[in-house]
Amino acid sequence: MQPTSTRAGQHLLTVSQALAFAFAILGSTDPVAACNVPVFRYALEHWHPDNYRATVFYEQSLNESQQQLLADMQQQAAAYRMNLSLRLVDVTAIEQPTDKELLAATGATEFPLMVLQFPEALGIERPIWHGNLEEEPLRNLVHSDVRRELLERLTDGQTAVWVLLESGDATQDEAALTTLTDELLATQATLELPELTDSPEDALLDGPNLRIEFSILRLRRDDPTEQALISLLLAAEEDLVDLNEPMVFPVFGRGRAMLPLVGPGISTSNIKGSAAFLAGACSCQVKELNPGFDLLFDADWQDILGWADSPEVAMANQGLGKNSKPVLVSIPSGSAEAVSDESAESVPTETTTPSSAPEAAEANKKPSQLLPLLIGLLLMGGIAILMMRRA
Repeated sequence: MQPTSTRAGQHLLTVSQALAFAFAILGSTDPVAACNVPVFRYALEHWHPDNYRATVFYEQSLNESQQQLLADMQQQAAAYRMNLSLRLVDVTAIEQPTDKELLAATGATEFPLMVLQFPEALGIERPIWHGNLEEEPLRNLVHSDVRRELLERLTDGQTAVWVLLESGDATQDEAALTTLTDELLATQATLELPELTDSPEDALLDGPNLRIEFSILRLRRDDPTEQALISLLLAAEEDLVDLNEPMVFPVFGRGRAMLPLVGPGISTSNIKGSAAFLAGACSCQVKELNPGFDLLFDADWQDILGWADSPEVAMANQGLGKNSKPVLVSIPSGSAEAVSDESAESVPTETTTPSSAPEAAEANKKPSQLLPLLIGLLLMGGIAILMMRRA
């Protein structure tokens, strides 16, 4: 049966409900000891974005400008200023079946070509974007005005920025905006933050004042400068690209988006439930056991959040994450040298698209201590599947 827009909205809420149930069981387990720091603030302080996977398909060699583009991207990634891992594949000597499948899925016949995939931790292998190895497309892949605005608002301490991806139908879009604005105004006025204790788990790092503050960022689906970002958002669920309805993606932390509320799913109950999760106590500090997916940014989190966990510490403490420091690959050259080594009261407002180390030992708990985590994860998935079938 073809999924509907309300299913997309229900899916996000279902995952949140399943997580809450699983975390209640796991709350007393030492590796993921519960804390009262709100989810959005814990994510900003401690969760570094996972690396997207970029595969460059080329024919035997790259010219000098192409080499330089890739070398620049590698340097940015190696310095944690871009959550991207790069690898190169010569199409004249493809060996891995997965590489053949990835290339075939793009339908491309001209090279060089960059193909982007979600971070490995999500388990989604389909390509979500592909483009030529040219400066402008690659720049737009990791940078845009909307992402820059997200970065500024989130690092200023906002609880979440609700990205309204418009459908292009003015009636639907304005209705979604009205519902979202009204509910966020009401929720922001009534929602309370968890009470922090003297426990070490509740200690906040130096940063913006802890507060509940929501805002809305509108994104036109036909904005030519935001197509890479829109591709990432619409790839979050396989059917989203086929839905001509407004979608709302709550974004929090260091650019982590929750699955969208879509069409009729942009409802009072769903908005309230998502907001309550984001402002609620972080019952589980393991990033991958919380809903959402990281967006692709060119942000120097080390510099922007000098008061928070560094990328190295954040990745070491993320628990089950598959993230790691990008490995620099050798760039095939014709003549240039190749690289070979190893981002008054505030209320939700209609905002248009902008113009234009502490020891890491805690991350390495004994396998026996991680067993409850794995059991909880399986339980969470089972509950979510059952609830979706009944929705």
